[in-house]
Amino acid sequence: MVNIKRLVLQALAQTVAIVLVCGVAVGVMRQLQRWESPTDGYLDKVALLLLFAVSAFVCAVLALAYPSYLVLQQRLREGLLLLLATVGWLVLILGGILTVIMFPDIHMT
Repeated sequence: MVNIKRLVLQALAQTVAIVLVCGVAVGVMRQLQRWESPTDGYLDKVALLLLFAVSAFVCAVLALAYPSYLVLQQRLREGLLLLLATVGWLVLILGGILTVIMFPDIHMT
């Protein structure tokens, strides 16, 4: 029997970890911009692309490793539900962030 509540909470934990990785990547990119050399160097672009590749890899592992493990353990339904719940949380958090960006003056009353 699949425990839906556990899967949703596990997906939330995976999503929070992905958001943290993205936040760290943005922080590193901002710092790299501050350190950028006066000349538009080749290594600046390489560092930026490597940072993107590493953060994409870490996010993929966070989102796909355990669902893949579940599928390999013949728990296909559980693995797919976990993956869909993770995507759902990511969409919700992205929607919240975009709402805050687009409407910064909205206040709760």
